This record gives sequence, C-alpha cells and structure tokens, in this order.
Amino acid sequence: MIKYNKIEFKKSSIIFIYGENAKNFFYIISKGSAVSYNYFDENYNIYHKKGDIIGLVNAAVNVPYFETVKAEEDTEVMEININELDKITNIHLIKKLYDHLTNVMEIRLNQYFYIFSKEKNIPFKKESDILKIAEVYKNNGYDDAAYKMYNKYIELNGESKEIKKIMSKIKPSNTASLVIDGIYKLEKGTCIFTELESADKLYIILSGKVGIYTMFNSKIITRTIYTDNEIINGYNSLANNKMLITTAIAIEDTIIKIFKKEDMLELVKTDKELRVRSIKFLSMRIYTIMRSINTFSINGITSKVLLILESFIRMERLFKETNTIKSKYNIYDIFSMIGVEENEYSLREIKKIKSIDIDKNGNIIFPDIRKFMREYKKYKNINSSKTE
Repeated sequence: MIKYNKIEFKKSSIIFIYGENAKNFFYIISKGSAVSYNYFDENYNIYHKKGDIIGLVNAAVNVPYFETVKAEEDTEVMEININELDKITNIHLIKKLYDHLTNVMEIRLNQYFYIFSKEKNIPFKKESDILKIAEVYKNNGYDDAAYKMYNKYIELNGESKEIKKIMSKIKPSNTASLVIDGIYKLEKGTCIFTELESADKLYIILSGKVGIYTMFNSKIITRTIYTDNEIINGYNSLANNKMLITTAIAIEDTIIKIFKKEDMLELVKTDKELRVRSIKFLSMRIYTIMRSINTFSINGITSKVLLILESFIRMERLFKETNTIKSKYNIYDIFSMIGVEENEYSLREIKKIKSIDIDKNGNIIFPDIRKFMREYKKYKNINSSKTE
C-alpha cells in the first residue's frame, strides 16, 4: 500500500510554478479543481477536476514544470512521492496513471500541431485524401506503407485498374514472419500499421528500430523513433482525434513482440520495474513533445535544434549513464519536427553546433555529452525566458 499526504490549497493558491524545478511528488485531486495556465497559447489552458492527476510527468523525469497551476477553488489533494510508484498494487490506480499519461500526450501533440500550423500559416487539419497520403509515402521510399494505403483505398472504394497499376510497380516488404508466439521478425521497410486507421496493440521492440511518422501539410513528419526494449503504443486516440494517428515503419531489420493493451496492464501490475520504466519513458516522450513546441517560440535554426537535441540526450540517458551517444534520429528527422526546410542554409546553421558530429547520412553523434551540455547551457542562458 502506498503512503500519501493530504494537502489543502486555498482558492487562487499556486500549486506549481512554470519553470521551477519539479518536486519529487505528484498530486491526485480529491476535492476541488485547478487550472494549468499555458505559456504558449491561452487556448490550451487545462482544467483539472476531482480525480485528476497533476505534476506526474515532471516528477517522473525531473524536468521543470511546463505551466503554472492554480487552485480554482479551495482544493484538497493526495500527495504521492514519485518513489512510491513501485509500491502501487491497485490496478485501477495503475490504469489511471497510464490513462493520464495517454491523455496528456494527446493534449500536447494536439498543441504541437496547432502551434505548428499557426506558425507556418497552414491549415490545422489532417490530410484525408488516401491516394495523396500514399503517394507521399511512396515518393519518400516507404513502399510497404504506400502499398498498404493503396490496399486500404481499394477496400473502401472498390477495385481500380489505375490503382492496381500503381501497386504493380511497388515492391512491398515480405509478410512479417512469426518467430514464436507473439514475436515477429520484420525486414527493413515493413510497415506495422498506417495512419489510415487506429491501432490498438502494444509493440515491444526486442531488437531493431522503428520510425513513427505522420503526414502533415503534405510532408512526412518524424514523430519519434523507437529502439531496443522500447514500447510502441499503437495509437487509438481517446478523443478520436485523427490528427494524432500515425504510421509505424521498421527502419532496419527488427524483431517485435505484440501485446494486447489489457495484457500489458496486468504485466505492469506485477512487474514493478517495467511499470516504473514505462511511466518514465512515456513522461520523457511528453517532455520531448514539449521541447518541440518550445522551438516555435524561439528564433534561429541552431537554437531550435539545440533544444531538441537536449531532450534526446535526456531520453537516451534515462536508464543509463553514458558520455557518448549516436542518436537514433538524424538531422532530417529534426528538421521535419521543427518545420525547417532542408537546404544549404539550414545545414550550414547546424554546423555552428560544435559539440556534435554529423555523418554523410545525416546521423548525429555526441562524442562528448558533457561538452554538448556546456554548449546547450550557454545557449539556454541567452534564451532562458523562452526555453523553460
């Protein structure tokens, strides 16, 4: 059984302050309500009611608070130390934590696309033309994804000689081969699921690398990349938000294990280490999304990229200490995330970052993370009002 304290906040009291270092606990509201005031856009103030969780993401990965939270009325909360996560035995509370993280991720992703569209003056909507989406993936070399999308078009609209002709020129990947029960081997390029439909399973990467993508403004955006021992949450939006569904592609030969979400919930109930790791991992994913949002409020390509790279290092060092990293992201992934065109100017700006190396394929190497962090902190001091 977990230990907790009851804390009371009077109406208009400040619960968390934007930019302050996170405390080592989070709250569940037991009475009253609160509001999170967003730094980026007033349309994204978040209201919290009885039963809601606040402060979990920041406490889990020890990052500064994303917004100021104020009590809307006299409010009472349960204060739970983050170190108590492995002591939770109540399956309903465990599910509540995961539902909370999923909901926060949806809110932040929606915020990301909203601000992206606002900054770039493009429509805030999901592309709905299947043939256009398939063509973009095909033109970017993702043949298996395109093939599955054309198949989906035929499934919805009936046979088409024109589409069959296009498909005949595409070489799809071989069908995923079953290794043992629930474990599959995928060759490079295999599409696990597409953004044309929701996915409702969990995929644990036993070895390899999987890219998660979405098409926005007629371009493919890298949402995230998963590697060994990381878990892909097949996306099925709680709010049925089609902006948030994605395409998953093996970007090297990969072995995955597929779970039903309810089976995973039972697993994290008994496997305390997995529970803590997965909560920290999801929280760090949210932090990375927040860093992507931050980039739209600062000027300069170099500054934007430094901000994203700092979040990547935090992710890579979440469970291991190291001073040298080859990032799973390349520079073109980062450009897509922050809405920067790949051209001579942007590539020249990246070379101003002295603490990283970039190989001929655009892969990013951190030969000395301590050196990078010194460069990042120097930048942070100049732009402190916009990056925390």
